[in-house]
Amino acid sequence: MIDDGRILQIGPPEELYHRPNCAFVASFLGGVNLLAGRVAAGADGTVFTADEVALRVTGSAVYVDGGANIVA
Repeated sequence: MIDDGRILQIGPPEELYHRPNCAFVASFLGGVNLLAGRVAAGADGTVFTADEVALRVTGSAVYVDGGANIVA
C-alpha cells in the first residue's frame, strides 16, 4: 500500500485487510475495522473505550495514529 509516494505496508491483500499497520491502510480498505475511542492501560491490560463500552485488547491490535486512538 502506497500513499503519496510512501510505502505504508507490504503484503498480500488479506494481510493488509486483517492486520493493517496504520489508520490509512485500514480506512482505504473499507474502514469497517476502525473504531473511534480512547485507549488506556487497565488493571487487566490495555483497554479500549467508546461511549459506554469497554473492551480489553491485546498484542498489535492497538494503533495510535496522528494523536487519535484507533483499534483495528
